[in-house]
Amino acid sequence: VDGGSDLAVRDAAWFPSAISLQAFALDVRSAQASVEEDRVNILRLIGDEAEAVNTCLRRMFWPSAAYMAVTELAAKQGTKDKLVELLDTDLLTKGEMVSRLEMQGCVADS
Repeated sequence: VDGGSDLAVRDAAWFPSAISLQAFALDVRSAQASVEEDRVNILRLIGDEAEAVNTCLRRMFWPSAAYMAVTELAAKQGTKDKLVELLDTDLLTKGEMVSRLEMQGCVADS
């Protein structure tokens, strides 16, 4: 999601669509950890910035979620309406949306 990849060809990376689409319901305050102490410490460090962290994470997942929302897979999963929801968020400007859609290989018309 952050553009990093351990693959020789970065574009060979693939991210599960269900995860990117679910990211828009993400709330770090309800996250789980395998060790309860880790969860408590993470939330302590986040403090009053939980919504800012949520927004940051949603922005990172936006391109993948938007791409998946317009694919044939989205039609099979019934998630095409998700694109409208993604476009209606205030996470990205119109220019950022177009740029990120183009980076994902989507057809985007500004």
